[in-house]
Parts: sequence; C-alpha cells; structure tokens
Amino acid sequence: EGAQIVQGLIAAGAAVDSMYGADGIASVGFAEEVDPNDPNVLDGMTFTSPSTQSTSDFDSKLSEFRPDLEDRLFAPQSYDCTNLIALSAAVAGSTDSGDIRDQMIAVTQGDNECGSYPECMEFVDAGESIAYQSAAGDALAFMEVREGSGEPSRGAYDVSRWVDGEFTLLDTVTGTVG
Repeated sequence: EGAQIVQGLIAAGAAVDSMYGADGIASVGFAEEVDPNDPNVLDGMTFTSPSTQSTSDFDSKLSEFRPDLEDRLFAPQSYDCTNLIALSAAVAGSTDSGDIRDQMIAVTQGDNECGSYPECMEFVDAGESIAYQSAAGDALAFMEVREGSGEPSRGAYDVSRWVDGEFTLLDTVTGTVG
C-alpha cells in the first residue's frame, strides 16, 4: 500500500522532498514500485528504519551467505531475535515459552560479552552468565519497564534518502533509554 499512497500524494501535487517514510517502505526497490519508468521518482524523500548497519562481523557473514541480497532491512534484528530465543532456551534448559521469556533480560545483562550462539554457549556450558552483543548496531540491554517486560534500552536507526535514483544511507543514529 505504501507505493499507492506515495503515488497518490505525488498525483495530488505533494513535494517528494517533503515526504518521510518508515521501515515499511524503506527499501532499495521502493522507487520501482512507485514508478517503474522513473528511478528518480523519489529523489529527496527521507526514510527512517531500524539500522541495517552492524558492529559485528554479521555483515560480512551475510554477504558471504547471500552475496546477491540487496535489501537487508531487519536482517541483523532477525539474527538477534533468533540468537536471543535460542540462548534464552538454553539458559532456561527448556523450550517452554514462559521459561524462554523469563531469561530474555538475563542473557543481555550477564558478565561475559558474546556475539554469536556458539560463542555465548561456551559461557553458558561453563555455567557463566552472558551479555549477548547485538549484530544490529549496539549491545542489547533489555530493561524492565514493567515486571518481566524486557524492552530494549538501546537502538540504532538509519536515516536514508533517495538521491539521484539511489537509496542512500545518510546517517545512523543511536539512542539509549533509561
């Protein structure tokens, strides 16, 4: 629906450089969805999305695994989610969803920093606590907003713009809460 909305805004005379988009349309193929005949149709439009920039070796591993992958939106976050669930299950010694939930905060705030399942499991198997380090930009540190909630306390967001027909990263902004 994003392409249809932007098409409608353009048809109504809205200036593209005054438009902002979020992660639902922040992709390298979005301009083609809006107008397949004009790669510059979105020049000047700004977007924000969860950062695809990694502070670990995740990017190089992903490139090796899928060298043709152009759109990496949510790739590091999905990787982190998978690791956090698996590590929480391992620490809990259970696959019960409640047991996994109960470990999600702990696996980000322990004593030993680690950034992959195998690396973290070395500490877990030795009976030590772990502080999983995120592939999605900055170390995760879940905080309790309400008992057991586990909300992220840090985040990294990409600010991008269409420039000369290319989806261009302008900046990565990080923030910490609490």
